[in-house]
Amino acid sequence: MQINLFIFTKSSNFAPSNKTDMKHYTSIIVLLLAVIGLSSCNVMQAIKLKDCTYNYSHISDITFMDMTGKDRRSISGVTMITRALLGKTDKVTMGCTIHLKVTNPNKQTASMDRLFYSVALDSIQIAEGSNAEAFIVAGESTADMAIVLSVDIKTLMAQHSRATVINVLKNFLNMSDTPTLITVNLRPVIRIAGVSMAIPKAIPLTFHYGGKKKS
Repeated sequence: MQINLFIFTKSSNFAPSNKTDMKHYTSIIVLLLAVIGLSSCNVMQAIKLKDCTYNYSHISDITFMDMTGKDRRSISGVTMITRALLGKTDKVTMGCTIHLKVTNPNKQTASMDRLFYSVALDSIQIAEGSNAEAFIVAGESTADMAIVLSVDIKTLMAQHSRATVINVLKNFLNMSDTPTLITVNLRPVIRIAGVSMAIPKAIPLTFHYGGKKKS
């Protein structure tokens, strides 16, 4: 599954954080099934998602101004990055792919219809959106969930202080000893008889990247 946008290390379980939330979530599904009079394999696959765990795997394809790591370290790359951070370029972009490991401990397949998400670097939200692509994890196996990020840095600088954004970028691009705290919130959506339903609470994932704590 690839989420076309742009998104860690605490393990997070799909299940809501307390018994009340889990009871509420399960009750919604049971009530919906009762109303539509349905019991199917697809329903069970969706319900099995509550047992899945989500863990950070790695980050790949990091780019800044369309430059990879090797290009960024060149003389021309350093010059371009410096000009970008000083606001002397018209367009400043950053991209990467965040990989999550989704593990299904059940013997039955688990699946989601789509996914809502938001991503933050050091408490600065850099992306939010949704993906309409279905995601399936076979029983007793682990699947890769790739979230592709493309961020307009100039827009971030218009919303936050330039110094704050530059500090976050330096940390994320390994130009600083300070690691970046990345926070991802996931809200899987299941579909039952054509009706889409998001889980009651978002799944929070946090992890450090770069700096002295390189992942």
